[in-house]
Amino acid sequence: MSSRIAAGLAALLLLLPGCAHRTRGPAHRLHAVVWSGWVGAEQEAFEHVVRMFNASQDRYFFENRSTVEDDTRIFRAITAGTPPDVFFLWQTAYIGALAANGAIRPLDDMFRRSGMREQDFVHGALEQARYRGKLYGMPFLIDASAFYWNRDVFAEAGLDPNRPPRTLEELLDLAVKLTKRDARGNLVRLGFQPPVVHEVMGLFGGRFADPATGRITANDPRNIEGLEWYQRMFDAQGGGLRIDAFQQGFGQFDSPNHQFFVGKVAMMFSGEWWPGYVTRYSPTTDYRVVQIPYPSNHPEMRGSTFLGGNFACIATECKHPDAAWAFMRWMQTRQAQVAFSRVMHNVPNERSALLAPELTRGNREKEAFGEVCRIVALGKGEVFPPTPVNVAYVEELQMAAQRVVRHAVTPREALDQVQRRLEVYMEPYRGM
Repeated sequence: MSSRIAAGLAALLLLLPGCAHRTRGPAHRLHAVVWSGWVGAEQEAFEHVVRMFNASQDRYFFENRSTVEDDTRIFRAITAGTPPDVFFLWQTAYIGALAANGAIRPLDDMFRRSGMREQDFVHGALEQARYRGKLYGMPFLIDASAFYWNRDVFAEAGLDPNRPPRTLEELLDLAVKLTKRDARGNLVRLGFQPPVVHEVMGLFGGRFADPATGRITANDPRNIEGLEWYQRMFDAQGGGLRIDAFQQGFGQFDSPNHQFFVGKVAMMFSGEWWPGYVTRYSPTTDYRVVQIPYPSNHPEMRGSTFLGGNFACIATECKHPDAAWAFMRWMQTRQAQVAFSRVMHNVPNERSALLAPELTRGNREKEAFGEVCRIVALGKGEVFPPTPVNVAYVEELQMAAQRVVRHAVTPREALDQVQRRLEVYMEPYRGM
């Protein structure tokens, strides 16, 4: 492999050998391998999709290998020069680093030759994998955030359970009314559970990087504005130290003891998969879902949602890029999107499947999932754009937020500090 790729990936992994072994399939087909991170029932669902692809044509035969949510395995395989034909990244934060180091292929030419169109994808879906104007990955379903509230908790607090907040200002007001303390002043319920800070910045229209130059823009004025609201939200519910201490007592996330189910949280942002969690762990919880409240001074942000997901990529040294692309292209069909979404409870990234009746109608869970899909259909998906330093970037933002909610620094000071550090991290990538 090229010295440039090896040097770039050395910062991401220990240089251990890797290999993509192939098993036997029909002799007349080209045998290929896809690495994915799903396990358990989700792995079974993905392997069903792989079998569907194998049955849809007679040229390629794909086999799935689960990397058990460990992206470092692909780094080792690429460094060793033995990548699989297709691989999924569990963290999209790695796309920028892999692209900047020449480890993965740009897909624009194959995308155009296949007849695919940008307008066939939901807004923002492809932007998560676009680095310096080039496309380096393809989604297979996406995540989208929405606003959830517990109607029983609203009613207990004397609030209208059918009237969620429309703006972030209304959200703050309700958070105060829904936050509950015991006789000693200790928190026993949060009105609103704090989300990750960069999602809040996205709600204000904040930019994290310049799409033309790749320059980091951590201290963008809209990011500062979002962090100021984040600080007010903590202050309104008791302050950073009290809230952090209270959250230490939350139950296991994927269990009936989740804080939303046991009444310790009244409102929160969560993903499209949440209705499925309610069905599984707390089917009696009375909840609803709507679009996330927007800043009243930025009405253009109404209907915004923050997107995520898992992306398939092709290594630069892939031996069978045509087979890899054939599989990735097939994943964008309505048939594949609906089949996988039915089990995964993730949003289709193809518009043709976005509001499929078999996914969005028929019972309470599907209708709640469909509400998230309708939010995505508004076309206001916000994303964290790929940069070579996204893993550090997200960590820096969250640490900055922790300092801000403790009033150790102002939001502007915190993001100026992040900006200076990230510019140092970006130095090796100047000109790439």
